[in-house]
Amino acid sequence: MIVGSTMMDLVAYADRLPEAGETVVGSSFQVGFGGKGANQAIMARLLGADVSMVCCVGTDGYGVETLQNFADRGIDTTWARRVPGASGVAPIWVEASGQNRIIILPGANLAMEPEVAVAAVNDGPAPGVVAG
Repeated sequence: MIVGSTMMDLVAYADRLPEAGETVVGSSFQVGFGGKGANQAIMARLLGADVSMVCCVGTDGYGVETLQNFADRGIDTTWARRVPGASGVAPIWVEASGQNRIIILPGANLAMEPEVAVAAVNDGPAPGVVAG
């Protein structure tokens, strides 16, 4: 059982990052699934573990995509909550050297309450490990 954040990573690549007030032409852009909790859940599942994800996602399209991503990978989302508003997003800028800069907008992740995690542990399937 993983209790943690989910994010939609919005990643832009460029040879170098712009200075204040400057525009730089990028080389590529990717949208991907991220978040500390989501990353742990995916890796545990890839290693063969049965995984339940306890999280909050928004009612936007990113929330729908995140839950579908978990479902496609066989991750149980019984304890995932959809809350009004935006899901978490992380705009990420990466330069050719690999250096990056990340700003996170937690969105629905801020709605996670300790009581939800406790209920999931107490009422959900017996977890071998709870991480988050």
